[in-house]
Amino acid sequence: MKFTVPKTLGPDVTMKETDYYAASVWVGIDGLTHGNALLQTGVTVEINKSISDEVAYVPWYEWWPNIAMKLDISIRGGDEVEVEVVMFNGTSGKILLWNKSRGEWVARTLQAPRPDSVLAGHSVEWIVEDFALSEGGNVPFGDFGIIELRDCKAHTSTDEVVGPDTNQPFYIRQNNMTRTSVALDGHSVSIEYLTEL
Repeated sequence: MKFTVPKTLGPDVTMKETDYYAASVWVGIDGLTHGNALLQTGVTVEINKSISDEVAYVPWYEWWPNIAMKLDISIRGGDEVEVEVVMFNGTSGKILLWNKSRGEWVARTLQAPRPDSVLAGHSVEWIVEDFALSEGGNVPFGDFGIIELRDCKAHTSTDEVVGPDTNQPFYIRQNNMTRTSVALDGHSVSIEYLTEL
């Protein structure tokens, strides 16, 4: 999956006075219908005004239920980034994050964090997320504008190539408000932040 890292991030339209707001862009294997494990990698875009008014970019990976781990690679607004996850088998896999604008990449080969955290390979997700904190509750959802997720494809164990299911888009909905609109075809997903709720 490829995307352009947002250059700006506006405050959550439902709580504009908060100091912290964020959004996370990632690709992952499992997590939709298989709840025991999720292998994912991506970039979190965030502002913490108690530290700085500047947008910060945090590249990361995670084999859930382990916590997310930061990747040591430079990301800036406007960079073209490609992310990839590979499932070797239920207990091993790989993540790759490539900053194509800067010619830098980082990869990690991973093992399941515990015996019951086995991947099934049931689904692939291409996502912009309002993620939850470890202590519970979602972070204030930053206004990223529009993010285009391009070249969304998955290679199955039988060498079939599949893309986003046009019959199964997902939207962020909170407190009876739809926060995003989604347009997708067989190879890309466009997510727009809704400012009028």
